[in-house]
Amino acid sequence: MASLYQRIGGYDVIAAIIEDLFNSLRTDPPSPDSPPAAASIRRRGSPAVNRADV
Repeated sequence: MASLYQRIGGYDVIAAIIEDLFNSLRTDPPSPDSPPAAASIRRRGSPAVNRADV
């Protein structure tokens, strides 16, 4: 039986997945529903978000 590493395609496939993930994390704004984003919004304030909702 092949290892998980081999079954998903090895180094090149894993590197491409990680690169796509990092690129999307850098370019997509955080969701106001995520706990770190909500804490940041509470500290700095945001006119687009109702503070009672966070």
